[in-house]
Amino acid sequence: MNYFIIGYLATIILMVSRLIFSDKRKSHDREKYFDDLTAKFIMGIMLSVIVSFAISMSANIPEGAGLGGLLWLFGPIFSGIISAWVYVFALMISVKLKTYAGWTCIIFNLATGIYLFFSA
Repeated sequence: MNYFIIGYLATIILMVSRLIFSDKRKSHDREKYFDDLTAKFIMGIMLSVIVSFAISMSANIPEGAGLGGLLWLFGPIFSGIISAWVYVFALMISVKLKTYAGWTCIIFNLATGIYLFFSA
């Protein structure tokens, strides 16, 4: 499990550094990719993954789940990685999608944890 958390954090760090360094190469008349709002949404996505993980781990996993019980463990982490990539791709497509993509990713992560909680 530690490798997934390290991989998730490394992915976030790489995406943020990509946004920071690409922002320095752009001209000043364009809109910025990385600003305070982007940093808040990236932090919100990471916190929503942690909350989603806590919600899914508090579910009563059936004893006969076997390896299927790993879904409750890796589901929120996997959905968090996917939503972080979607957020970065939305930033690369258009800066105006920043707010909508951020809220969508946060809600998607929380919905994953709630779904896994009630599906047990």
